[in-house]
Amino acid sequence: MVGTKTEQVSIGADLVINRDPWIWYVIGQGRVIVHYVMISIVPAGLCFDYGWKTGRAVYAEVLPAIFVFSVFAAGAVMALRRKPLGFAVTSFFLVLAPTSLVQLADPAAEQRMYLPLAVVIAAVVGFVGILFKKAARNTVRVCLVAVVATAAVLILGTYVRNTTYSSEKNVWADTVKKQPANLRARNNLGVAL
Repeated sequence: MVGTKTEQVSIGADLVINRDPWIWYVIGQGRVIVHYVMISIVPAGLCFDYGWKTGRAVYAEVLPAIFVFSVFAAGAVMALRRKPLGFAVTSFFLVLAPTSLVQLADPAAEQRMYLPLAVVIAAVVGFVGILFKKAARNTVRVCLVAVVATAAVLILGTYVRNTTYSSEKNVWADTVKKQPANLRARNNLGVAL
């Protein structure tokens, strides 16, 4: 195991910081960022409060951090060479940096992806645009059907997710279902009932 026992300290205005060593918090953000990218591509298993813990086994924390740092470094090199993908990768990390480098009580929270998600969406739209330009006429029709089908699935997923947010009880019940060890979610579900 890495890190030490997590201790939280309130500094007012509902802001609570962890007292884990900062470096382990930042290293743990590698795993969090991989999770963020995965839910950006396939938004399944979303959870209101992950109860994410830092200080897991070295391979679970350090390897994703090395991967994420390597992707950032490659993106920075591409950006310096004025490659559009490099700009997208670097922008993603720069927008996400404030919530990844400042030690917060919750190492992972979906709302931190709202702005970086715009970069992901812009990159996907740009990639699809490139595919449409290079594709033959029949392939464009197939791609258009695939885009419409994907949009329909995402719209349905949004509708289902919004039903979860229809009440406080539903939010916390869904969180307890997905993260049964999350004591804060269990407490808040009890309060909501």
